[in-house]
Amino acid sequence: MFGIFEQALVFSYLALGVLYTEKIGLLNVSIEGISYLSIFLTSFFIYLGYGIFMSTIFTLFISFLFGFF
Repeated sequence: MFGIFEQALVFSYLALGVLYTEKIGLLNVSIEGISYLSIFLTSFFIYLGYGIFMSTIFTLFISFLFGFF
C-alpha cells in the first residue's frame, strides 16, 4: 500500500515540475497546485485506511478551503 502512495507522490511531483518548466501562467500553476494537493491528500488518506469515498470527500473539502484563500 505504501508503494501506491509513493508512486502517486512521485508522479504528481513530476507533473508539477513539468508545469513549472513550461511556465504557462499563474492561473494554471495555482490550478495544478490544487491538483497536486488533491493527489497527495487522496493518496495519503487511502494509505491511512479511510477508503476512497471518505478520502475524496476530505480532499475536496481541503481543496475548497485552499481555493478560497
